[in-house]
Amino acid sequence: MRLDEKRIPTLNVAGNGGKEKTLAPMFSGYTYVNEPLYDFQNIEDSTDMIEAKKQADCQWFDLGKYHNLPAHQRQIKMTFILHKEGVIDCVFYIPLGDMLDLLCSDPDYRKHGWTQENIEVCAALKRSYPSMQVKVKLGVRGFYKKYQNTLKTAYIAS
Repeated sequence: MRLDEKRIPTLNVAGNGGKEKTLAPMFSGYTYVNEPLYDFQNIEDSTDMIEAKKQADCQWFDLGKYHNLPAHQRQIKMTFILHKEGVIDCVFYIPLGDMLDLLCSDPDYRKHGWTQENIEVCAALKRSYPSMQVKVKLGVRGFYKKYQNTLKTAYIAS
């Protein structure tokens, strides 16, 4: 993943919503696509995809979307853009499949609903009620602190 680090400090990501269009300038060589599992796709390599998650800390995930992902979707870069009052202070990422495996194997996260069984149940509910979302919380800063050596840090504000 290539980030335009000079652009990042100029972006204001305060407020609700994903801000994908605001974030687009920081992803050099990617185009905004707004697919169900990812927001950006590499212009030269269509298998290189980014899902952008912009939060101050707490992020909610609609787990039903993540059941039985094929190999290419497990490689989507789940990219967390952390900010303080709209100023980006950290960007890190992990392949989606690795993130799911990590969270579903950690007892601390399992007790909050990060389990393969829950993902399967949420997917079944989503099939029966397509507009329904069942969300599970992730404290992103705590996740980063706990797994910093496993996650790929792309940017830290100076």
